[in-house]
Amino acid sequence: MSGNRGSRRKRLSKLEFFEFPNSDSAVELADEYGYLPYMTERYLQMFGNEETIELLKANDQLNPITIRINTLKSSPSEVLGKLEKNGYEFTKIDEVLNAYKLIYDLPHEELVTQSSNRKPKVKREWDKDTGIYSEDELDAELYSDDLDETGFARSKRELASLEWGQLEGKGKADVNTKEEKTDNKKPQQKKNDKKTKENTPSISEENKRERRLRKIYSSKIATLGSTHEYLMGKYYLQGHASMLPALYLNPEPDDLIIDMCAAPGSKTTQMAQMMENKGNIIATEIDDKRIKSLIYNLRRCAVRNTTVLNFDAQNLKKLGLNPSKILLDAPCSGEGVIRTDPSRKRTMHPTHIKRFMNTQLNLLKSAVEAVKTHGYIMYSTCSIAPEENEFIIQKILDRYPKIEIRPVNDNKGLPGFTEIFGQELHMDFLKARRYFPHIHDTHGFFYCLLYKNE
Repeated sequence: MSGNRGSRRKRLSKLEFFEFPNSDSAVELADEYGYLPYMTERYLQMFGNEETIELLKANDQLNPITIRINTLKSSPSEVLGKLEKNGYEFTKIDEVLNAYKLIYDLPHEELVTQSSNRKPKVKREWDKDTGIYSEDELDAELYSDDLDETGFARSKRELASLEWGQLEGKGKADVNTKEEKTDNKKPQQKKNDKKTKENTPSISEENKRERRLRKIYSSKIATLGSTHEYLMGKYYLQGHASMLPALYLNPEPDDLIIDMCAAPGSKTTQMAQMMENKGNIIATEIDDKRIKSLIYNLRRCAVRNTTVLNFDAQNLKKLGLNPSKILLDAPCSGEGVIRTDPSRKRTMHPTHIKRFMNTQLNLLKSAVEAVKTHGYIMYSTCSIAPEENEFIIQKILDRYPKIEIRPVNDNKGLPGFTEIFGQELHMDFLKARRYFPHIHDTHGFFYCLLYKNE
């Protein structure tokens, strides 16, 4: 990450999505680690060969399990005491108040899995010609980093296939009637399975040890998401990197804050906690299905200073509000959360990223026009792509002279890019922050704090 001379108001030659011809190295790495080749080629362009391999290996490690104690309902000593009695051990995350990381039963380096072996959560048809999955159900899944923080996010198809209330080892075949057992659908199912296998990329099977480790890891998440303390809202399962946007925005009790893409409420509940349920938060969410999880988490965590709006934040100015601070954790490709959702290695195509870029720019324009003078905007994504991060901010700097980048209180993250893919960016991106799986052992994240001048 290097910096060159860059003019703040200079119109840059190209701030669009970059896709390079695939080199032999990119194809080999894509095949070995289970990615689409265009992704590994871009990593090689960004990091070079050695660091790219480090990133790919880190993405195949399981992300640390972290929780945030909700001091609106309990104290760290009470919650940690209860969890420790149940066999859990935590260590404090220094830079985030009331945040703790689970210490695993097994050494972290042993909790490594070939994530590329995992099937996508939602079954999609593989297109051999384009090399991507169908887009039918993509948008709903690839919306934000908070998609699967609790470990319980499931698609409708998965929920429909679960055997609720069955004894372990029992399935439908064990409890169905004789008439149902003789249903003629079985041969057809085998035929469909064969067709699906032919249309999907070749992926090797996980070995027994990897399956055992993933089962142990998954059970840790599952039980932490079903304890009495969790269900009562005394703590929130939230990734370390996901806790930083609210920390950098620094909400205070007298603020009027808008959380532009709020569901499922991780950062909303965190800000309410930091504000001690004072001030006002307007939490907007365009997806009426996702808004249910937002409302549930606000109630579970005893948040009382928040109003929820089922609203398109791209039209924020229409609300006529004058917020002092805005949090925009923008919908993105989610390239930074491959540790949690390895299907993104193969389901994310350049067309999707371009679509997200358009939405991100519109949302940030809306935030800039709505925030009051001397107000702050925290822009973050769980993507490591410069096009979804620095390029979006640079377009805002070029369009709005009153907007400037302010530093955040962080000495662990790396600075943003000031030159990437041959494009010179503003030197103030040194004040932005980036987190990477292979460097910080977190999800990949980008953070940039913006300030509106007179």
